[in-house]
Amino acid sequence: MQGADGNFYGTTGEGGTANLGTIFEMTPAGTLTTLQSFSGTNGSAHNGLVLGTDGKFYATTTTTVYSIVPGGTTVVLASVNGSQAPLVQGTDGNFYGTTAGGEPDF
Repeated sequence: MQGADGNFYGTTGEGGTANLGTIFEMTPAGTLTTLQSFSGTNGSAHNGLVLGTDGKFYATTTTTVYSIVPGGTTVVLASVNGSQAPLVQGTDGNFYGTTAGGEPDF
């Protein structure tokens, strides 16, 4: 997915320091940078990125909801119990998602 900065952003299901996946940035010239490496304690089995109307990317893992500012800064927004699918942004500007059990811990 391409950000407003012209770079491409995505996720992997494997790789990174614990082989539990990553969030990455790639420039149009092909320079690849890992923005987040999942270790289990900060999530795993991510569910992809969605681009918000605010220009940030949002991602879910089995245990967390992240925002990613184009250029690399990741911020944990909430803890969740087994996120099941990517987030969607409603016409009201809020994000919606599903979990395997319980409610998010904001």
